Amino acid sequence: CISLAAALALAVPSFAQVAQIGDKTYDSLAEFFVAFQSIPTGVPTTITLLADVEVDTQIVIPGGKDITLDLNGHTYTFNPTGDNNFYAFFLQQVNVSDPAVSLTIEDTSAEQTGTIKAIGKANACISATDAALTIHGGRFVQEGSFEYAVFATEGLVIDPAEGQTVVFPSGGVQLRRASISPYKEAGATITGGDFTGDVYYALYVGETSGGTTVNISGGTFTAGESGSSVCFD
Repeated sequence: CISLAAALALAVPSFAQVAQIGDKTYDSLAEFFVAFQSIPTGVPTTITLLADVEVDTQIVIPGGKDITLDLNGHTYTFNPTGDNNFYAFFLQQVNVSDPAVSLTIEDTSAEQTGTIKAIGKANACISATDAALTIHGGRFVQEGSFEYAVFATEGLVIDPAEGQTVVFPSGGVQLRRASISPYKEAGATITGGDFTGDVYYALYVGETSGGTTVNISGGTFTAGESGSSVCFD
């Protein structure tokens, strides 16, 4: 497992404030990620981006963390190097006995330009396996090595908050069944958003024979050049 603070590439001026955890701001990604590792389990914590940044190492969010990431109009670019380094944010509850892990993404900026971008050798912006991933706002751009911007299992909620937009302009969502509680058989929910497939599908739902359930009440789904808008496999 790669340390959160290891091999980070920072594309902001040295005098710029990078991010904020609660009320405390950080002037470098190295400082920020050291503080991130110290966030106590089970304590809801908001992280706010204060500048555009580029990193080359994925962030692993372990069980017990309850994180809200406010993109705040900024762009978080993931351009990985090395092996076993696939996602900007990787979260997973490994065992049913482990504490649950939760990540909420929002963009409270007036401009609604907050973005997570995966480029180069990146597989996706976010991988959330057996985890609670909630998206209230943001743009999720896949310009890396795979077709989807987000990989998730049941426990996914995409629900644009008031005044916020959710946009997948180049690569949609791949959804599969969760393997452990409390996510297994919980289903996934999509209430809105704009999803455009890269090559194949805007929304791909696999393993429906195992009971994957998606509740869709809103949103626009546009097929990629070689697929359809939504695929239930």
